[in-house]
Amino acid sequence: MLAKARQAQPSNSRENFIDNDTKSADANVSITRDGYGHATVYKLTPTGCVRIAIAVQSIGSVLSTPGYAPECFDCGRDDCLYVTQVRGEVSTNECEAKAARPYRACPVRSCRKPIYDSAPTGKFLSDEFDHSGRVIEGAIDDDEYNTSTPASRTKAAMDLHLIGFHPQEAMEMGIQKPRELPRMELVN
Repeated sequence: MLAKARQAQPSNSRENFIDNDTKSADANVSITRDGYGHATVYKLTPTGCVRIAIAVQSIGSVLSTPGYAPECFDCGRDDCLYVTQVRGEVSTNECEAKAARPYRACPVRSCRKPIYDSAPTGKFLSDEFDHSGRVIEGAIDDDEYNTSTPASRTKAAMDLHLIGFHPQEAMEMGIQKPRELPRMELVN
């Protein structure tokens, strides 16, 4: 990957730009981009391994940073599309080393966006904000708040998606915005 990056040749792209202003002015506008292109790497996040695109010139410094690799952290392949954020690629939810994440598809026919379970699968990054292993002296440990399931997590995320992107359909389905917590007010 480093050798490919060293041999990368400059490239440019040109595309037409059309918006209301250019239409009303009857102008022919184009955008030109120059650069060396992108390379794909895998990033370890608190929710698992994600495929991302980075600038070719940055490949050396990115791969020397912990949490980045040229291949999937779980299956070791460089073409794993389990979760990808690379423009033009579609996540497959399939990786040889781990089970597929549960998901729901948006019930709005024109959308059908998949909403995946947020629980990590496979290897994931444990960062400074992860306090799951912290033991607090004298605390009650009764699993009272550990009742979330893939079904409940994806339902909550889907409800928020419907409220935000499809408010009319959400009203038809009886899904309402969660009640707001009381706010503090300063009274003089």
